[in-house]
Amino acid sequence: MAEHGDIRAGRHCVFALHAHLVFVTKFRHRVFAGVHLERMEQIMRDVCADFECELAEFNGEGSHVHLLVRFPPKVALSRLVNSLKGVSSRRLRQEFPELARHRHRRKTYFGLTARSTAVLEDGHRRIWETGAVNRDWDGTWTMVGFSLPAGERSTRHDLRSQLIWAGFGPLQSGLWIAPGTKDVVEMLTALGLGDNVTVLQARALKPTESADLVRKAFDTAQIADRYRAFLDRWDTPSPLPTVADDLARQLFLYGDWLQLVRRDPHLPAEHLPPDWPAIRAETVFRTLARRYEPTAADLADAILDTLPVRVPGPPPAADGPD
Repeated sequence: MAEHGDIRAGRHCVFALHAHLVFVTKFRHRVFAGVHLERMEQIMRDVCADFECELAEFNGEGSHVHLLVRFPPKVALSRLVNSLKGVSSRRLRQEFPELARHRHRRKTYFGLTARSTAVLEDGHRRIWETGAVNRDWDGTWTMVGFSLPAGERSTRHDLRSQLIWAGFGPLQSGLWIAPGTKDVVEMLTALGLGDNVTVLQARALKPTESADLVRKAFDTAQIADRYRAFLDRWDTPSPLPTVADDLARQLFLYGDWLQLVRRDPHLPAEHLPPDWPAIRAETVFRTLARRYEPTAADLADAILDTLPVRVPGPPPAADGPD
């Protein structure tokens, strides 16, 4: 093949073919230093030589490189580009392992739905406001009576689950009670059961005693066992010693405690034993939560990145008539 400056001649043709190629890092991360660019130029020269091409010019910066390649007509430019990209990427990651870590630098953000926000707010109230011991009971009971057709088994299951979540216990078939005043309107509306359910507020009258209602509707032994299991795990000088750090311990602590208070019907303290284990368990939880909070907050700040939430405003008002 004869050459005359930039013009080359083959047996049946004369040509001067150039390709200006630009390779960009993923997400345009600035990962290349001078040593990386020097090695990349050599790798790409070798690839071009394998294709009987010439790398005429090469330069680059932290996030991209430019190539000017002379190539003969017999070379498929797509194959050359694939080889330049694939070979250089593979060899650079083999020779410079720190470059491989930049493949995982994409950030992902998560937001909460309105429903998730409401669930978390409810959990916060149960942990820090409601508490585990009901010392302010006014002597009233909220009563929910329902009768559903046999074919609505799934709806009956959903209603019972929601009632348990709200602190109700089954007094007898189709009648559930909870201490104090409970707002069940939202629950019943979501299940579409307004016409099938009766809600009343009442007080126990002789010969019925409130202590009897507690005993019949709620398994206090099982509730106490759950609090004792919590104390066995957390009421020690150094809980969960094999866990990595205080952030992890805080997550386990809150998870365990939230499971307890969500399943606790918040029964009146006056109808529970004086040594009710929830009293000690609540003290242990609050003490450990205060202990873990400073270190856990610092670790979370170092790990998590947050963005401000943009709340859409109301649409602009339409212009009135002239």
